[in-house]
Amino acid sequence: MHDHKDGGIMRSPGFIIFFIAVLSSLPVRAGSNADHKVAIHIAPHDARNCNSGLPDIRSCRDIDYTHDGCMDVDAFPVFYDLSGVTAVQIGLSWPESWGSCAFTPCGFDLVIGEIVNPQDGFAGTWDECRDMWLAIAGYAWLGPTSGGLICPAPNPITGLIGVADCTYLEDPPSAVFCAGACGQRGDDPCGGGVSENKTWGNIKAMFR
Repeated sequence: MHDHKDGGIMRSPGFIIFFIAVLSSLPVRAGSNADHKVAIHIAPHDARNCNSGLPDIRSCRDIDYTHDGCMDVDAFPVFYDLSGVTAVQIGLSWPESWGSCAFTPCGFDLVIGEIVNPQDGFAGTWDECRDMWLAIAGYAWLGPTSGGLICPAPNPITGLIGVADCTYLEDPPSAVFCAGACGQRGDDPCGGGVSENKTWGNIKAMFR
C-alpha cells in the first residue's frame, strides 16, 4: 500500500534467536511496570519522521483516540505509566479491508519483526535502561476505508504485549485502548480501556 519504511538495526541470526527466546520466557506481572497501559494515538497522516512530527504527549489526556475522517492516518502505539524500561513488544490490529500499513519504529537500538498486515508485531530494545514515563514505539501509516478500530495486540513472535523493566522482567499492560477512525469512536485512554479488570490470559484471548 505504502512504500515508506525505515530499516531496523541488524544483528546476527544467533543473537536474534536468543533474544526472542528470552522474551518468550520472561515472567509476566513480575516487573516494576505492572500498572502501565498501552493506547493508540491517532492523527492525520503527515510527512514525519522519528525526529520530527511525533505527538507531544504529557498525560493520557493528550492521546487522541478518535478520528472522524476517512483519509490516511498515522497511528502511534503509546506505552505510558512506565518506570524504567529496556524493551517493548507489541502487535497492531485493524480491519483487513483497509489493506496493509507502513510502520516506522522509533528510538530503539534493536528491532525484531515488522508490522505490515493486521496482527503483525515487533519487539524493540534499548542497550541501556531508560527511565521514562512514556514511550512512543513508532507510527503506522494506514488508509481507513470504513469505520473501524486500530488496537494494540500481542506480538505474534512471542504471543506477548508489554514492556521489560531495568532487570529484564516483563509486565503485560493493565489496560489497552483502541483508536477509532472513519467515524468509529475509540477508547478513552484516561478511562478503563477495553481490558479493564481482565487477566493477562483474557487480554491475549481478545486477539485469537
